[in-house]
This record gives sequence, C-alpha cells and structure tokens, in this order.
Amino acid sequence: MDNQINQYREPGEGAITFALEYTKGLTKQEAEPIIASLLKGELHEVSDKRVKRCDYCGYWWRDESVRNTKKTCSKECKT
Repeated sequence: MDNQINQYREPGEGAITFALEYTKGLTKQEAEPIIASLLKGELHEVSDKRVKRCDYCGYWWRDESVRNTKKTCSKECKT
C-alpha cells in the first residue's frame, strides 16, 4: 500500500460509485471539496466496516459482497 501513495491510479468502478453517492447532481465546483474530503476518508462513518480502501487503486469504496471479504473495488482492480 505504501507504493500506492506515490503512484497515481485511476479509481475503480466501486470507488466511482461510492463517490457518486456524495456528489451526484452537484456542479464541479460543489463536488471538488467533497471529493477532497472523500480522498481523506472524512465523509463516511468510520464504524461502517463495509467501507474500505481498494488494495489496488487506493480509493474508498463500499463492499456490497455477502461476506464483506473483497479487497478490491472492481474486477479491473482485481486483475
């Protein structure tokens, strides 16, 4: 994960879906501070064990799997 801090990666589908929960319908100007807060992990409830960082892209996402055991936010990030 330390390598991900210095290496930019496009967000996976799960991370994009998660961000849309907070920004849908907003203008770019309205969404920018929200995106910044999302990247810092400030907006979601920290006790929500389904919200985690993707092991590949490093962005926050919500694991909707039955067992909550996925490590990546999308098939693309998994491969």
